[in-house]
Amino acid sequence: MVKTDTIHAVLDPETGEPLRDPQTDELVFPMYSESFRTINELFDIIENARQKADKLIVEYNKKTGYPEYIEIDFIKEAIDDEVTYRVDKFEPEQ
Repeated sequence: MVKTDTIHAVLDPETGEPLRDPQTDELVFPMYSESFRTINELFDIIENARQKADKLIVEYNKKTGYPEYIEIDFIKEAIDDEVTYRVDKFEPEQ
């Protein structure tokens, strides 16, 4: 859940409840806060990847224009430099 470009919670897309780590039962946010991005941050990531990555795949939501899937490979020949972002059940604030 993002309000005024700040992440407040990460929800399970199936239940709508705060997402928990299956091994520890702790809330994933803020424990893994560096793993989550706002929509504005995703646009910044896309722009950076356009300039620096060897491979960039972005799928946008046809209705909202927001990114739903981002796949980045910064160095084609390197191992473990790839990153993927996925946005599930995004609803813009009214």
